[in-house]
Amino acid sequence: MMDSRNRFNIQYKFEHTDIKRIRFIRGLTVEAFSIKCKILPSDLRLIEAGELNFSPLFYSKVCDGLREINFTDFELETVKRLNK
Repeated sequence: MMDSRNRFNIQYKFEHTDIKRIRFIRGLTVEAFSIKCKILPSDLRLIEAGELNFSPLFYSKVCDGLREINFTDFELETVKRLNK
């Protein structure tokens, strides 16, 4: 049985503009984070730039990547505050 505390009970809510700061906080390149998200680096670049639709599929894959790097709700709130 999986420990629910390790599976992130938070609901990730973020915009495509937050992804670059998320990567920066964790010191990840586009290539490294795209591997965690299981998407192409070129797609991730376009999403960050707002040139590719941030569809529910891509949103889901980025959320999977955040879980993969153990990104916390506290870190996400920090990113949101930095973007204001």
